[in-house]
Amino acid sequence: MKLYKDSNNVVYNYPDDGSQDELIGEKTPITQDEADAITTKKLTDLGIPVVPAYSLQRAAEYPSMKDFADAWVKNDNAALEAYRQKCLAVKAKYPKPIA
Repeated sequence: MKLYKDSNNVVYNYPDDGSQDELIGEKTPITQDEADAITTKKLTDLGIPVVPAYSLQRAAEYPSMKDFADAWVKNDNAALEAYRQKCLAVKAKYPKPIA
């Protein structure tokens, strides 16, 4: 995917295969980070909260809170440590970006 912006900071994407290159016109090529920044600013200017991708990815892969509660109620230190290690593995897989 090729990303571009126009003079009004509207972001456009086009397929890499060149099949829509005639539509690019006078647009400026941009990176994914630039496109994300433009989109995030537009959403926050509208009062729409933006959740970072790593946060959503982590939430989808963290072990169940039910597993934690069960280990805690049973005072099962091995299960608590296993839960903790699973959480740390998810954090390592989806690190928080350095600002």
